Amino acid sequence: MWDIDVCEELESELESLSKEVIRKFFSYINLLETEGPSLSRPYSDTLKGAKYTNLKELRFDADGGGLAFCLCF
Repeated sequence: MWDIDVCEELESELESLSKEVIRKFFSYINLLETEGPSLSRPYSDTLKGAKYTNLKELRFDADGGGLAFCLCF
């Protein structure tokens, strides 16, 4: 199991989002805690061409649109 730290800036940003988005975000965080860096599409993928190695995004649909959150290991 992996420990996931959510930065304060993201926590405050989440407060402005709908309950559906928050619920989905934390359900995907739970997947990330279990799978760690091996979590793959459609939930997560490596950001190609990123300045930092192993920079990934957690992505999902909610509220009629797609959302992505950057993460790293």
